[in-house]
Amino acid sequence: MLSPSGHPILPLRRAGEITWYGRYLAQVARRSSWVSSDVHGVQEGNWAWRCDVLRSIKFDPLFDRDDGLHYGLDLCLQAKQLGYRVIYEPRAETIHHAAPRPGGTPRSDKQQRALIHGRNMTWIGLKHYRGPRRILFLLWWSLIGERQSYGLLTGFYDLCLRGKQTGPLLKSSLLGRLNAVRAWRS
Repeated sequence: MLSPSGHPILPLRRAGEITWYGRYLAQVARRSSWVSSDVHGVQEGNWAWRCDVLRSIKFDPLFDRDDGLHYGLDLCLQAKQLGYRVIYEPRAETIHHAAPRPGGTPRSDKQQRALIHGRNMTWIGLKHYRGPRRILFLLWWSLIGERQSYGLLTGFYDLCLRGKQTGPLLKSSLLGRLNAVRAWRS
């Protein structure tokens, strides 16, 4: 499999799963196995739901603002908490017509996407994780994070050792996390 830029995309054995410290390994289509498998979450849009499951879960209003990045993970985790399974079926095919989304954030707006990604993943961690896992997630997410939503150490690493201008992205990433904590506490 090749990326749009022609680079090979390596398979991820645990894509679609959540690590012990709370990191969601997205990109479930990159799973290295071609058999149906239980996962923690799948990407939005290319899925099928049972009506009774949809009636028993709630679309969180936080994901109704800006851009709903990772709302699918929230829905999948709600279904799992109710005892349902989330299954990735790699042989299912979809035809996806990419189109502009009214009110959506363009992929080119990296600062806004970092803010939304930081907010939404923080919200999911606060909402779904309990006890030590919540603490571990918040530590990892605040210090390390991901390249699309920097944690403190990763932002400084990219700035100091890789020479990347990370200041605006780091600021947006941390602001998103802070927004989620404020919303969760209120």
